[in-house]
Amino acid sequence: MKYYSQFGEDYLLRRVFKEKSKGFYIDVGAHDGINLSNTYLFENLGWSGLCVEANPAIFELCRKARPNATCVNAACMGSANRNSIELYTDPSGFYSGTDSASTRESAEAAFRARGEPSPRISSITVPATTLDKILEQAFPGRVEVDFLSVDVEGAELEVLKGFDIGRYRPRLMVLEANSKEEDQMLDEYAVSRHGYTKARRMYVNNFYVRDPEDVALVANTWVKCRLARMEDELGELVKLGHVDSVGWSRPAELKGWPFVKEWIRKELQFLIERP
Repeated sequence: MKYYSQFGEDYLLRRVFKEKSKGFYIDVGAHDGINLSNTYLFENLGWSGLCVEANPAIFELCRKARPNATCVNAACMGSANRNSIELYTDPSGFYSGTDSASTRESAEAAFRARGEPSPRISSITVPATTLDKILEQAFPGRVEVDFLSVDVEGAELEVLKGFDIGRYRPRLMVLEANSKEEDQMLDEYAVSRHGYTKARRMYVNNFYVRDPEDVALVANTWVKCRLARMEDELGELVKLGHVDSVGWSRPAELKGWPFVKEWIRKELQFLIERP
């Protein structure tokens, strides 16, 4: 099976929802719909869902790539008081957000890690609304959401403020946090205010779960998968922040000799089960 996320997040999500053949996802910051996507796997498995992408050029790629999803070109805000906003983006569109400082910081850090000069950050005016309004218009009456994925370069909390968690109560939320401050703010909002459990942090993504019985599964699942190679649709995409395969992503609390023994067991299991 092909996986498309950045670090195997969709592999872990698949483990959680492996018994569900038809489900519903929300993907905010869906980009082109395929590359680094936490949700494309589920569309291929027959799920339905919502993809929201603010960058109009990237949105067109998403709309074409995700024919079975409802795709919306908008920035998700914390309130419905404005109908447009400035979006800051690098030339590839991978680093786009409504917070100029966070967007620039994320882009510069990624390019610096590859030894490349800082990218040019430009701004464009894009439609703005809340996630609640999008859901009410596109899916009137829907209340069941299996999982929510948000990757908007520092504006994740803003998206959540425009989403009625109490009404929809997604079983799982995958929220990107690129800094300690963002991590703490998301913890306070999801855990302290809304009763979710932070089950895992995988690289830059936090996994928040609704149901106590899911905590151990999310926290303890070892992630090893081969990721689909990125397609060079925009010239620069293939260079940005993707790996071809993920080694074992292990639970943080498993260390020392117990980790070594479990690693050997899992590696042997992977070799036996590999097609």
